[in-house]
Amino acid sequence: MYNEQEFNDANNVILKMICFRDMLIEDFSIRTDLKQVLLREAHIVETSSQLKEHLSMILREDLLACCFALGYPVDYDSSSFEHFDLLNYYLFSDVKEIDYNGYLDYSNKSYVLDYCKSMFEIFEERALKHKGTSTLSTVLFQLSDPYYKVNTDILQILIGQLVQKNNLVTTQGQEWFQKIIENPKALLRIKEDYQIKSDEMRTDSISREQFELIEKVLDELFDFVKTELNNSSSLIKVFKTDSSNVASITNVNGFNGTVKTLVTKDLCECYKKLNHSLDLNSIEGKVLLAFLLKYLDVKLDYSLFNSFCDGNSPDSTIRSIRKSCETIFHVDFEKKIDIDSEFRIPYFLNQIDVELSKKYMVILYRCASVIAKIDGHISESESQWLSNLVSQVGISKEEEKCASFEIAEGKKPIQELESLIGLDSVKNDVVSLTNFIKMRQMREAKGLKAPGISYHCVFTGNPGTGKTTVARILASIFKELGILQSGHLVETDRSGLVAEYVGQTAIKTNKIIDSALDGVLFVDEAYMLLGGQNDYGKEAIATLLKRMEDDRDRLIVILAGYSHEMEDFISSNPGLRSRFNRFIFFPDYSSEELFQIFKLNVEKNEYVMKDDAAQFVKSKLDDVLKTKRNDFGNARYVRNYFESVIEHQANRLASDVDLSVEKLTELTLEDVSMGQINS
Repeated sequence: MYNEQEFNDANNVILKMICFRDMLIEDFSIRTDLKQVLLREAHIVETSSQLKEHLSMILREDLLACCFALGYPVDYDSSSFEHFDLLNYYLFSDVKEIDYNGYLDYSNKSYVLDYCKSMFEIFEERALKHKGTSTLSTVLFQLSDPYYKVNTDILQILIGQLVQKNNLVTTQGQEWFQKIIENPKALLRIKEDYQIKSDEMRTDSISREQFELIEKVLDELFDFVKTELNNSSSLIKVFKTDSSNVASITNVNGFNGTVKTLVTKDLCECYKKLNHSLDLNSIEGKVLLAFLLKYLDVKLDYSLFNSFCDGNSPDSTIRSIRKSCETIFHVDFEKKIDIDSEFRIPYFLNQIDVELSKKYMVILYRCASVIAKIDGHISESESQWLSNLVSQVGISKEEEKCASFEIAEGKKPIQELESLIGLDSVKNDVVSLTNFIKMRQMREAKGLKAPGISYHCVFTGNPGTGKTTVARILASIFKELGILQSGHLVETDRSGLVAEYVGQTAIKTNKIIDSALDGVLFVDEAYMLLGGQNDYGKEAIATLLKRMEDDRDRLIVILAGYSHEMEDFISSNPGLRSRFNRFIFFPDYSSEELFQIFKLNVEKNEYVMKDDAAQFVKSKLDDVLKTKRNDFGNARYVRNYFESVIEHQANRLASDVDLSVEKLTELTLEDVSMGQINS
């Protein structure tokens, strides 16, 4: 068993290993070259959806192959494989990070140890066959990928820990360790001649696969900007109070405009550090060009992007938009930001949310990686800088799908509930539950008998009626009342609870429940757990019911889905019926409520509707409700309709070379009438 210092040392490198895997998944999920080499080297099936599982298998194999090369006895019970156990704890639990107490807790759970041992038995044979080599390094080396050096660095640190930790390392193992320190390519199972030559990979044009990779990382970047940065009240405060000149820039550009400027400068900093050209006509500049087009909300496909890449396109609209890109770039690039930091956005985010800053840096790293490899050549300096950037980021593992509901400043959770559009009956049910809990607590405080109460709920209704939003608010109410310590919400569905193989569903379900302790577990479309006779969904239900009893003071469960299906689901199991007796029905929105939701989207995104446009939207929503299907999407439909409207506005304005603020914010009758979306 590790002592605390040994655990911390091992944990740091294992955490990097796991998070490195996650970055590979994000970057390579659409790359056929990676799949082809993995297929050959690791004998996996060529299915991108299983990439996470395949890479997890390879990490296990590589670690065991190193253990065996050091001379560790091939006997799991000899306690020589604690690094392997720690790796499995992460892969099994999918938590962000394990502290020492968590490690001790996992080590005392028999089902976790059984899982680790079963993994050892699965990978023992392959690891012995590939003893002293790394499958992942071999794959990355053959692709001339910058990740090769990152993976090699992690392995060298890990092997060094294994040597220091355990006195079972043989003389031959010591010699092997010294060999891979002096020459990391000793980890490879191929000759250097087989490496793909960089000159052969050079190209002057963007392939469809490269375009899709650019699209993927930039979509992730702009999604982050839209959801985490735009209109952030916390970031606005930082901008106003920071000692730099960002406040004066914000006064001119507006807050969201300043955010875009800072992101542009961060991307340009990546170009600078990689010694790549900022010329939009160069192969490296294509990533920057795509970024600037997305900056202007231009919706791209491969053919259209190639048109923009042609600096002498005969299409006047294409030339005009490209000219706008060049203008934006030069204006933003020339702006001076008086801060002492390599990157701008992290400088400000670190003042309010370090984890959010790390998330941004991971996305920026992926963008930098695409810039580095776009010309088919990875220089030693590029590889080194990317490796250093990984270290700066700390390769923080991506958060689980859980979040505490952020109440607007100055508001209590119940006030946030009241501010929601519509949902009057839902609000009454939640207020009634809140009042009952308060009265019960007051009776207890005065020594009176307090009636029993179940906090578990069933939310029923169509999609887009606010069930997840209300669940988050309710979790915050439970925290405010002292029912829950954390008040966070963990969202999941059948796919997050049910495994594909026998014996794995209980482990998977326990894992998601562990992440929800002291908070609320929200299971969407819960009726899907009720499968056929041989379906593993029943195992998930049984595990959930047991944990609800075992952790009744630390876990509240909310099940959600269509009304009829949820009633059948709850009635199918006496355990469910006895624990879930509080049903809250979420009705469809009225046409007026849907219009108010549309207006809210307009205002939040800094648009303005003309009067005739607003009247058209009202009439359209009236007509939609008259012909709606049983599974009508409600607010989800409105959101999709709004996005189609602003997309049409963007296309309408694309050829306008003189864009004022008024034009950029105005939604016309043409825009709302051309916006189309199925109900």
